[in-house]
Amino acid sequence: MVQRFWIRWLLILTAWTALALMFATQSYLYFTSRGSQTTWKASLLWAFSTWYLWAALWPVILWLARHFQLDRRGWRLALLVHLFSGICFAFIQPLLLTTVKYLDFGGDLTRRPFGVILSQLLYTTLHINFITYWVIVGVSHAAEFYRRYRERERAAALLETQLAQAQLQALKMQIQPHFLFNSLNSIAALIEEDSARAGHMIARLGDFLRLTLANSDTQVSTVTRELEFIKTYLDIEQVRFEDRLRVQFEIDQQAGMANVPSMILQPIVENAIQHGVSQREAVSHIYITVRRDDEVLIMSVKDRGPGRPGANGNGNSNERGLGLANTKMRLQNLYGVNQRMEICNVPGGGLLVTLTIPFVEESRLLANLKTLSEE
Repeated sequence: MVQRFWIRWLLILTAWTALALMFATQSYLYFTSRGSQTTWKASLLWAFSTWYLWAALWPVILWLARHFQLDRRGWRLALLVHLFSGICFAFIQPLLLTTVKYLDFGGDLTRRPFGVILSQLLYTTLHINFITYWVIVGVSHAAEFYRRYRERERAAALLETQLAQAQLQALKMQIQPHFLFNSLNSIAALIEEDSARAGHMIARLGDFLRLTLANSDTQVSTVTRELEFIKTYLDIEQVRFEDRLRVQFEIDQQAGMANVPSMILQPIVENAIQHGVSQREAVSHIYITVRRDDEVLIMSVKDRGPGRPGANGNGNSNERGLGLANTKMRLQNLYGVNQRMEICNVPGGGLLVTLTIPFVEESRLLANLKTLSEE
C-alpha cells in the first residue's frame, strides 16, 4: 500500500515535470525565433516555477473538484463554487509566482516594484490560469466518472456471478431431494421383501448423504470425487437390482484431477437406471466413460435400454426429465458456449448421453467470483 502511494505521487510529479519541460522548450523556441535574448536556464526557471506552483495548488483544486462535482444532483452549486474558485486561483497563482521570482531570481526583477511584476503577470496569464483551473477540474471529473464506471461494472459482474451461483445451487438442490425420494421409495419397497437388503441400502444411503453434505458448499468437484459419488450411488442401486445391474467404468488416468461440476454425472446415471434397468427383467449394462481429448474433457453414460423418442444428439429429447434438464442448465451457466451435451439413441438399443466441457486441472470455474469479491 505504501509503495503504491509513492508510485502514484512519483507519476504525478513526472507528469508535471513533463508539462514544464514542454512549455520551457516552447518558450525558448518562441523567443529565439523572434530574436529575443533568452537562455535555456531562464526558460526552464520560468516554466518549472510556473507549473510546479500549479502542482502545489493541485491537491486543493482536486479536493474542491471531488466535493463539488458537476453532476445532476448539485451542479448549480458546484458551478458557482468552481467559477469563484477559478477566478481566485487565477489571481493566486500569479501572486505566488511573483513572490518566487521576486525573492529568488535576482537581476532586473529585484529592481522592479513587486506590484509592477504582479500586474504584468496578471495581464498576461489571468485567462490562461482560469482555463488551467478548469482543465484540472475536468481531468478530476473524468477520472472520478471512470472510477464510478469501473465500480458499477465490477458490481454488475459480481451480481451476475452471484446470480449464476444461486441458480447453480438451486439446480443442485433440486437434484438431491429428487434422488433421495427415489431411494426412500426403493427402501420402502424392500423392507417387507428383504429387510437385510433394505438395511444395507439405508447404510449406503447414509454414506452417500455424508459425501453430499461434505461438498454441499461447492459447485466444483474433481473427476475422482465425482466417481466416488457415483460408485456410492450405484452401491445403493446394486442392492435394489442385485445381478440385474452391471456397471463398467473406463476412466482415463489423466482425467482424475480434472474439475467438473459436482454431482454432474449422478442424475445421468440415475436416468440410465430408471429407463434402462428398472423397466427390464434381463441383465442391464451401464457404461461410464471419462477421457481427455486435448483441451476438453468428455464424459459419457450409456445404457442398453429402449432409448428415447426424439433423442437426436442435440440434448433436446422429447422425454427429457428433471435430471437431464438441470444438467443442461448447469453446464450452460458454468461454461456458456464452451460445453456440449448430446443425447443419442444407440443402434441396437440404448441411450448415450455425452458431456463435453473444457479440461481444467485447477478450480477456475468460479474463480471470477473470488477475484471480484477481493476487489
